[in-house]
Amino acid sequence: MPLTLAFDTSSDFCSAAFVLDGKVLCECSKELLRGHAEKLVPMIKGLARELGIEISDSDLVAVTVGPGSYTGVRTGLAAAHGFSLASDAPAVGVSSFAAIERGARKQIRAASPMLCVIETRRKEYYGQVYDFKGHVLTPPRVMGQNELRDVIELYSPTLCGNGVSRLLSHLPASYCHLQHVSDSNKPKPLDIAAIGERIISSTKDVRETLSPLYLREPQARLSNVQG
Repeated sequence: MPLTLAFDTSSDFCSAAFVLDGKVLCECSKELLRGHAEKLVPMIKGLARELGIEISDSDLVAVTVGPGSYTGVRTGLAAAHGFSLASDAPAVGVSSFAAIERGARKQIRAASPMLCVIETRRKEYYGQVYDFKGHVLTPPRVMGQNELRDVIELYSPTLCGNGVSRLLSHLPASYCHLQHVSDSNKPKPLDIAAIGERIISSTKDVRETLSPLYLREPQARLSNVQG
């Protein structure tokens, strides 16, 4: 099994770990609304020092591609490219939805679909549905509360993701029975690594996985006024 450097900068956390044979050797996670670019590299260098290895010893680099923070996703992808070049190891992009869903799935026994709901910091949410085996049922998209209610009615899913608490607080009392995984608010490096290793074993050109998963335009846009 490869020594995988896995990290996430797409959420309100900056998380990284070295993973080998499905086990976390060393991990760090900090809640962070912004400033991922300043924290990520020192964090990973610190993990490498703790293990007594070099970052260049990595056999695989796995990073989340979103959806999530526009700046955070760009930071993660840029770092993944850099670490990949330094270690001569392939870099693989992993959906934040997929990583969260995998982590949540391990915590429940119900063979139900899983609806992953991610915060957008706006009225809407990012949402995607998986079946009980972790296969995608719906494409990722921006969804309002009414759309999410329709999805819930159709699939009767278990909920996961950092948008669940807000969603449940705005749904009618009749939805209080919905099962949800409380400890599933962010992609975990162990799950990012596992998905990345699966991708590398089944995908010919993993460079295609490194495109950011942007479901809407970034809030900050350059002016189109010339001069």
